[in-house]
Amino acid sequence: MNQNIDLWLVVYDDLLVKGPRLANLVDSVLQTFQNIIVQNKLELVLQPSLKVGTSNRYWKYNDQNWNKLKEKLAHGEFEAFSIFNNSKVDCNATLDWEDSVPNPHFRFDIRNDRSFQIDSTVVSLSISRSLFDAITANWQAQLIEFAKKSFTLIEGVYGFLHNSTPSTFITEYERLYQKARVTRSAILRDQVRGVFWVNLLSSNHIQALGGLNTVTNLAPCSSVIVLDNKTRMCLQLTPSIDVVGDTQLQHLSTFFSPIMFN
Repeated sequence: MNQNIDLWLVVYDDLLVKGPRLANLVDSVLQTFQNIIVQNKLELVLQPSLKVGTSNRYWKYNDQNWNKLKEKLAHGEFEAFSIFNNSKVDCNATLDWEDSVPNPHFRFDIRNDRSFQIDSTVVSLSISRSLFDAITANWQAQLIEFAKKSFTLIEGVYGFLHNSTPSTFITEYERLYQKARVTRSAILRDQVRGVFWVNLLSSNHIQALGGLNTVTNLAPCSSVIVLDNKTRMCLQLTPSIDVVGDTQLQHLSTFFSPIMFN
């Protein structure tokens, strides 16, 4: 089964109106993973979803198009924004989700959801592992640094980074215990979607677990980093994304019991 490295972040805010931060975030994606893009000769496509009353289209990625779209992104003109690899996109056509995610794939999305009378924005990055020659310690450090930077930049509420099979729409915890994923209400301010290699928490989670000192000293993780003026934390379960055992996941699940999604 194909595996991906997936980053998933949520913030309960209309993030897309805060354009300059998003333009910086997308620039960071392209800079961090430039070697992957170039080495695999990925043909990237930009997919902005404009606000109601305007038409959507696909743009081939190049400096000129990116600079045009970045200005619109900085001015909050989009409902959603994606970057993905696809060499067959007709820039005047529309694509189903499955058609826009080839295998192997590189995909970055920012999407608003205004259901249930709350603004939420999900930021996600998915990269097929086969695009890497190897998931070296250096690459893992870059992935974690990108996750921390992104979580801080968007003032995130919750997030995670992990190995996944094709979809993060349902996590392993949600699948095993038949829990519905709820991102359209503010539940993830207080709860989490499971346990992962890297877990990104905000103030309500930290308080429920006993506070900064308790999490720092007692979390069964190889690394615990305080972020963003002590309002967010990054918990890395093991030194390597490829060495995450059931026992380690269970220990973290027990520690997370006050905030596990139920």
